[in-house]
Amino acid sequence: MIYAGSPDEMGMKLHVAKDAQCNDFDLTPIETTQIARDGITLPQFFKSDTVWVSPGYRVDLMVKMPAEKQTLCLVGRRPNDLTGSVIAIVDVDPAAGDPTEVNLPNEAEVTALAPPTSWEAIVDGQKTTVSCDTVKTVHQKLVLLVPTPGSQPPDLTGDVSLMSCDPAQNPHEIDPDAPICLCPDPNISCRRFDDRRLRGYRSDRVAVAGTSERWEIRAFDGHPFHIHINPFLVCPNNSNKEPNFAHFRDTMWVQVEDGARDILTHFKTYTGQFVLHCHKLNHEDEGMMELVEICAPDDLECQCQGTDANGNCISQGGCKEDDLQCEFAKTATDAYPLPPAPNPALCGP
Repeated sequence: MIYAGSPDEMGMKLHVAKDAQCNDFDLTPIETTQIARDGITLPQFFKSDTVWVSPGYRVDLMVKMPAEKQTLCLVGRRPNDLTGSVIAIVDVDPAAGDPTEVNLPNEAEVTALAPPTSWEAIVDGQKTTVSCDTVKTVHQKLVLLVPTPGSQPPDLTGDVSLMSCDPAQNPHEIDPDAPICLCPDPNISCRRFDDRRLRGYRSDRVAVAGTSERWEIRAFDGHPFHIHINPFLVCPNNSNKEPNFAHFRDTMWVQVEDGARDILTHFKTYTGQFVLHCHKLNHEDEGMMELVEICAPDDLECQCQGTDANGNCISQGGCKEDDLQCEFAKTATDAYPLPPAPNPALCGP
């Protein structure tokens, strides 16, 4: 199943029909067996009566069909359609021909095709075994839409972005009485894709080939986090919607109620740029996207925009010296879910 429809999340259930047109059906759903997410085989079967999807999700699943003639109804329920709508009618009929398979495959034979959930890589300068249990340090934190402190859940149609904490340098028309430090609306980690490009930043997030990192992903409300090129290992979590054991994927729903979702990344050999973004494409188009760059270990021009007074690398994902809005974004992201501490140097009194 590929969810390429509306921007709403949806739970799909398969029900036994009471009539051929699925005008009515049994309320008890049929169990399904998920074997892969985003085209990547799961390390164990995930059995559930609900296939929960968010924009960009891909789910491979198997269903044990009834032995007798029967009609099944695939019903989708969205936040604005809680009673559900019939997506598909499945006619199970011996007239369709002899079955090619009557049993679910052996779990061990399927899961043997899954990528391993531990590997060897460089972490913090040392080669080590990488797994959700062994690497606990959070190397990068990412928040899908950081609210301006004190704000209510944001109106995603608004535009309150600033290029700088100095209104005189800001190309947008703003209210001179408005707060100086604001997060763009929408944003990733209090920054917006096009604002970073206008300021000439080469990239927004940097890593080194041959290394692994643990990332902490959070959301202010709820967004599907998606990354190109490089699938990530989702660490065990408290989700009641989808697999909560370690498994690889490239799109993951993150919501404020679940708290932090930790992932492990493995930057094998690829070097170059790609993007991560919210997979609600209207959010992505409005700026909820980052440019990620994987650098060769010896490519300091790729890794660093320059050096500080002590000769230390200033990451390409960091802030230019005069970009106070960027510095505010960092403090807001580091503090989330708490508000950042007041800082007159960034935002005035």
